[in-house]
Amino acid sequence: MLQLLQSQSGPLAAAACLLSLILLIWVVVLSRRLRTVTPHMRHLVRDMEGRSPAEVLQQHLANMELMTRRASEIKLLGEDLARRQHYSVQKVGFVRFDAEKELGGELSFSLALLDEKDDGVLLTSIYRLEECRIYAKAVRAGQADKATSPEEKTALERALQPQQPPAPPPERG
Repeated sequence: MLQLLQSQSGPLAAAACLLSLILLIWVVVLSRRLRTVTPHMRHLVRDMEGRSPAEVLQQHLANMELMTRRASEIKLLGEDLARRQHYSVQKVGFVRFDAEKELGGELSFSLALLDEKDDGVLLTSIYRLEECRIYAKAVRAGQADKATSPEEKTALERALQPQQPPAPPPERG
């Protein structure tokens, strides 16, 4: 056997060199991969506090499950709010006026509060020296259920006008 090894020492040495070269290339490739994985691993286990990587990973998975549940709850809440929004006050019309000209100060008013479907209420407050009265009228599809005064009509028309988004505040220089 010793003679066989001596006679084949050249090819064996070449094979050993080739194997060493392949292993060296493999070590370089693994070192590069390790350099890219190490920062991620450090980030993952930065708060280990004596725990094993498996425990840290288990905690991260539990946190992910909790966040997934909370995201689902928030989605359901958003859908509920979107449904409720249809019935919230979205359109407002307001008119101030003098019920008695000699009083002045426009102490009386009409206020229209409407939802997305133009349903809502029309409130009118009449201020006089001897009394103050408030009247309410139901509004369906933009129409009051009772006859309206000119001020109430104006308040209703203002509420039904397309709403302009508020202008952005002026830039401060």
